[in-house]
Amino acid sequence: MAFVYHQVFCDESGKYNDHPLIAFAGVVATPDRLRAFDDHWRDLLRDYELADLHMERVTRLVEDHGYRFRKGQTIDDRTELLIPFADCINKYLEQGLIQAWNVIAYNRIPLAGLKMLGGSRDPYFWAFIRGLLEVVDHLGEDDRISIVMDDDETTAWDCYCHYRSIGRASVEIQKKAISLSFANDKHVPALQAADMVAFLTRQEATERFYKVPNPWRQLFDRLTTEPEPPYGIMRWFSMFAGEEQIVNIANDLMSRAEQKKNKKAEGKSNKGRKKADA
Repeated sequence: MAFVYHQVFCDESGKYNDHPLIAFAGVVATPDRLRAFDDHWRDLLRDYELADLHMERVTRLVEDHGYRFRKGQTIDDRTELLIPFADCINKYLEQGLIQAWNVIAYNRIPLAGLKMLGGSRDPYFWAFIRGLLEVVDHLGEDDRISIVMDDDETTAWDCYCHYRSIGRASVEIQKKAISLSFANDKHVPALQAADMVAFLTRQEATERFYKVPNPWRQLFDRLTTEPEPPYGIMRWFSMFAGEEQIVNIANDLMSRAEQKKNKKAEGKSNKGRKKADA
């Protein structure tokens, strides 16, 4: 039986030890749609005289970038220039994954709960696991995925370890996720797309979590509005994990940990009684 093969490209925006929140994003496509996306994206880069698109750079209004991004432009000017890239994502790619995590709230999770999330104080790894579960949940029975992460020496090894761990814990992921690799986003248009999604997600999350106006709201809304066929098949899945949601996650984890502890204690008690009866 022939498998339907998908590629997943992931990137983050913000580091947990430098920012009060982090964003994690992924985009998904089959090889045929990915090739069409790559061609269109590279055509845009040539037209703009850019080697690659990196949102942290092209949103700096005091700097020139390529032919079209000129210093002195307004946010509205830059938004108009970036809309073709957002439309390219929605036209060719199949799924978009959006997550934002309140770092401060995440680090209030008790140690016992964090251990159930892998033990790291960085929500990046839990975001990676949730993203992987989300993708697998929307795949067909015979679909398979290959994951490509932006190459970051601070997260790559731990990310691989979490990938192996979740594969051992979930038969479904073990079956459907067939590879994990890392690449330089300068050479991979879909990673540049994931960077765009992650950057805009963090801007949106800053407004939702901390009431700081999002200057890039128009571009975020344009990007995350699902196209109507035949203009695209993109579907977006999002989670903004603010303080309330993270507290709920922590409470659920602590409840599970307590149940596990009680079950273990009950097992030891039963074993002791059996020995006594013997």
